[in-house]
Amino acid sequence: MTPTEPAPLAPGHRIVGRRRLIQRCLGVLKSPGPQAYQGVHIHGPRGLGKSSVAAHLCQRLLSTHQRLQWTIHATVLDLLTLVERARFSDHETKLQARQIAERDDWPFQFRLQSLFAGPLSRSRIVFVFDDFEPGHQGPALSGSEIHSSGALEALSILLRGIKASGSESRVVVTSLELFPLPAGVALHPERLEPLRGEHLNEKLRQLCRLGSVVELTDPLMIRARAAADGNPGLMERLDRLLADPGIDHQAVVAAIENRDQAERDEVLSRALIRQLEAPERRFLALLSLSRLPLGCEAMTAITGEDSIDAFLNRAVALGLVDEVRDEATDERLYRVRPALSKALVEDLTDEERRQALRRTAYFLHRTTLNGSKGGDEEHFLEIHRLASLAAEGKIVADAANRLAHSYHASGRNEAAVRLLQETRKVLAQILGRDHPDTLTCGNNLAVAHRACGHVAEAVRLHRETLDARERALGPEHPNTFTSRNNLALAYLDAGYGQDAIGLLVTSVNVMAEVLGRAHPTTLTSRHTLALAYRDARRYEDANEVLEETVETTERILGPRHPHTFTSRNNLALAYRDAGRYQESVATLRQALDIMREVYGPKHSDTRTCGTTLAFTEHHTGFNETTIGPLRETVQARERMLGAEHVETLASRDELARAYRDAGRYDEAIRLLKATLKMREQSLGHGHPTTVASRHTLAEVYLAANRDEEADALQKAD
Repeated sequence: MTPTEPAPLAPGHRIVGRRRLIQRCLGVLKSPGPQAYQGVHIHGPRGLGKSSVAAHLCQRLLSTHQRLQWTIHATVLDLLTLVERARFSDHETKLQARQIAERDDWPFQFRLQSLFAGPLSRSRIVFVFDDFEPGHQGPALSGSEIHSSGALEALSILLRGIKASGSESRVVVTSLELFPLPAGVALHPERLEPLRGEHLNEKLRQLCRLGSVVELTDPLMIRARAAADGNPGLMERLDRLLADPGIDHQAVVAAIENRDQAERDEVLSRALIRQLEAPERRFLALLSLSRLPLGCEAMTAITGEDSIDAFLNRAVALGLVDEVRDEATDERLYRVRPALSKALVEDLTDEERRQALRRTAYFLHRTTLNGSKGGDEEHFLEIHRLASLAAEGKIVADAANRLAHSYHASGRNEAAVRLLQETRKVLAQILGRDHPDTLTCGNNLAVAHRACGHVAEAVRLHRETLDARERALGPEHPNTFTSRNNLALAYLDAGYGQDAIGLLVTSVNVMAEVLGRAHPTTLTSRHTLALAYRDARRYEDANEVLEETVETTERILGPRHPHTFTSRNNLALAYRDAGRYQESVATLRQALDIMREVYGPKHSDTRTCGTTLAFTEHHTGFNETTIGPLRETVQARERMLGAEHVETLASRDELARAYRDAGRYDEAIRLLKATLKMREQSLGHGHPTTVASRHTLAEVYLAANRDEEADALQKAD
């Protein structure tokens, strides 16, 4: 989400004829507690004052709501920005909010719900999605809408988060038309209509030319008032144009007469473009290539013009350029109206267009990476689009990798697949199929397929990428090692455990010599090898690998390094799988003591380690005493993260196993059936985690002598 504000906001006394509509909207926005509507949706043709009404609503809410958040072209909510700008009752609550926002391993929906249910539960925030149109999601080079769901998905996630948590935060949306929302969430709709009667006369009295008593009988003014047809924005715009001696007044009025109301604003703009001088048209054409609002520094870099004030001020005055304010920097930003882009770009030669796309992509990429501008999905989507059109492969690859990471962090793995498929084609055309950046994109695409449960496709792509990297980079290149490790993980998902072990044994030894025993890539592959051994029930081999890994990480990285925590936790799980419960408990207790000291007792990783310890202690004979803590963990995670969160489901698995081992089969089956249903809905029937859930449930059915139900599950597989 990019925080911006319309600039300047219209004072309340200039909003004519909207008093009752504003009162209805305020009734929805100020209603306490959970409501049928999570906000309001103001829609109608251009020029009717939707943004002004939204701004007025926010001004009226300042006494009850903590702060405002304006968004232009939103694709995903920036939770860290939200947390940093929100006010909290104490520093500890803000730290808790920051920890939730930074958990990239949690799906975005659950992070948002956790914020609203926890640290932000007493905050009231207004989120404004202004000028929220389908055109904000741009087509890919092939014409497919690879980002078409981004903006609506961001809005839907926000609405679901507000509803699920019972938050009193609210949303205001403005758009040309109504659009469908997902089931379970709703916005109160309000349509703006043209002004009529006394409201129209009141608006005319505010205008200099159209409302002038002296010119009431002027034929041109009469035609202009009729052409505006009660549209307050169009009336204000015509009023300014009729005062500009450089405009052919007769031509602009004639252009919009007898046109459909929804078309008049755009037709007027096109008529004005035809009256501009060539340098002014070129200036606007270059700026129109970007779908993001731009500051003066960006416009100077893109157009090559040292003095842009005259061009810019005239374009704003004519209504060809929208002006907004960046909330974070207070900088004025400008954007050519999207509907004018096609007509303007026709004046550019192919070379001018390509060079302008290249300059725009480079400028946005540089300023985004150095932290001075943007940095959210919205910016990288636009950088990706511009660089693709300009054939700048390095920038395309970097933007795609950052977007794919963001999609994965928010649980949108199918969106990552679509993005990376398109990007891989683009990079192959620009850089070649065996270029390192193209191969990295192929690797990331395989990872995204694996996250979606597309196991066969993941194996195929990882094999293809590994072969290409061995050919292009050599067998001992770090990227080749990464591909080998990723292929082994895909083999494990597909049930090819022996293939994974064979691939990794040789690779780990070579990596230790080439990269070093404590190199992150070496450690990752050693963990993968241990996982392969565990899957093959070669527990002692797994323990041997992990014991050496723990010793290496403690000696080189230290006992408090995250890699050491991971190694020690994996070793404890391997001990448990091998039935060495006392050693598993001792290892976990050691890890938990250090994590409490380093992370604090409330950190999610500390809680996870504590849950694992409780479950492991359960196997040593303390059955009933460990079921209670496990049940409390499930309840806490359901409350904070939601019932379908990946960590909640993992805790439910642990509790179900504890019930099973205590002989409480009915309770274990009830939990496992509910967990399986959630995983089938969220991950799909064939995802490896879903399959594992079915196997666990079948085992409990067998233990409870319910063989027919176990057989039915096994047949379903």
